Amino acid sequence: PHPGLRTLTPPTWTYLTPSRYPLNTLILGDFNYPIIDWVTYSCTNALIQWFLDFIDTNTLDQFVSSPTRGDNILDLVLTNMGDRCNTPIVCSSLVRSDHQSVSSEVCILIKPPP
Repeated sequence: PHPGLRTLTPPTWTYLTPSRYPLNTLILGDFNYPIIDWVTYSCTNALIQWFLDFIDTNTLDQFVSSPTRGDNILDLVLTNMGDRCNTPIVCSSLVRSDHQSVSSEVCILIKPPP
C-alpha cells in the first residue's frame, strides 16, 4: 500500500470524530487518496473505505471538486458547515509544490463567553 496508508489508522480517526466536538467541524489538508471516487464517495481499498465511512458517519461533506494534483483530488475540505462554506477554488500553487492550492472561505460566528 501507499506509505501514507500505514500511518493513518482507524484509532487516529476516532480521535478526530466530530461527535467528540459536536458543533462545527472543519478538517482540511492533503489526504493523498487518489483511488477515491468523490462523485460516488467510493473506493476498493478497505482502509480508505473506513475513511469514507468516517466521513459519512459524522455527516461531513467534501467540497473540493477539481483535481489538485494531476487528475486526482488529493487536497480536501471536509466540514459539516456546508451552508457556511463557499465552493473551494483550485488554483496554481503559491509555493513550489506538485499540488495546486485550494482556497475557500468559511463563515464562523464566535460568541464571547458569558
